[in-house]
Amino acid sequence: MIRYPILLYIFIFLIFLWCALIVITPLLAANGHHTISNILYKFFAPTCHQNPSKSFHLYAYKFPVCWRCSAIYLGMLLSSVFYVFYTIYILRTAKINLISFRYLIIVGIIMLIEVILHFTPFYTSGLFGKMFTGLLLGGVFSFYLIPLYYEIFSNLLDKRKI
Repeated sequence: MIRYPILLYIFIFLIFLWCALIVITPLLAANGHHTISNILYKFFAPTCHQNPSKSFHLYAYKFPVCWRCSAIYLGMLLSSVFYVFYTIYILRTAKINLISFRYLIIVGIIMLIEVILHFTPFYTSGLFGKMFTGLLLGGVFSFYLIPLYYEIFSNLLDKRKI
């Protein structure tokens, strides 16, 4: 069994909170809470270009991240839930294995090709392309991030017990 399953649940909660903030931001703006929504838009600004024409909208207010970033975070959330529950309840393993870094590189290259092709006259990247590559990258990234996160924090907890 995994020594500290609570760490994995905390990870899922943090990813869920991040995704919830993305959806809550336009809801706050739509309900007149512009000070809080502006803080959240500025919070997400370093991670995304926030182009309104490439963002989902809720009640006429854009999400604080674009389609691709929304998909990356959604992919991370969905694959994190799958990874954690599969590891704890199906595999019942005592160790969380780190996947090969090459999978992250491959998916990153796929996304990069999609981005580059968008600037050619041969291909126009629409919602589907951005969402697909975003979900793919977010999904694979969480399979890489969870073991690293777990290793760091479980080692910290182990050191505290000594």
